Amino acid sequence: MPNVLHPHDRFLARTVLRLFPTSITPNHLTLFRFVTTPFVLVLLHTGHLPSALFAFLVVASTDALDGSMARTRDQVTDWGKLWDPVADKVLIASVAALLILDHFPASLAILIFLTEGAFLLGGYLRKRKGIIVSANGWGKAKMLFQVLGTALFIVSLMTGSAGIEYAAYAAFIVSTLFALVSMYHLGL
Repeated sequence: MPNVLHPHDRFLARTVLRLFPTSITPNHLTLFRFVTTPFVLVLLHTGHLPSALFAFLVVASTDALDGSMARTRDQVTDWGKLWDPVADKVLIASVAALLILDHFPASLAILIFLTEGAFLLGGYLRKRKGIIVSANGWGKAKMLFQVLGTALFIVSLMTGSAGIEYAAYAAFIVSTLFALVSMYHLGL
């Protein structure tokens, strides 16, 4: 079955992906996300917020890049379908956990952890049944809003702006709504 290309795939293929030699595969970017997530966490934990924000955005951007690279270069693999979402959840959940433990309201923290836990459990159960499911548009929107919420929250810590902090909370709530729709569409 041929890969379905999305408008952002074509855009990234004509721009950013040209910078990557063909020897770099989408799975390399997924591995990069796994390996660099601890560095983001160290920067956050030690209070180097501008560097943490930059590193987080770079690492999170590899999610969009690896998917578009896989589809436009016809390099979609079962390994990537399985581990790409896990890398996303490790990044988002670990960064969110670090921020949540000190700064988030308990109800929002529980909502984020339950959502990510449900995604991981659903993926694991489907994998045990031999089913590997690719991300859908709802899941991609969820990830986008999680990245936005996390970035806004880091900015709010840097600036002390309550308005930016509330915008971050709103982004996380929207991401949770997208997560629920995504889980419904995936049959989880």
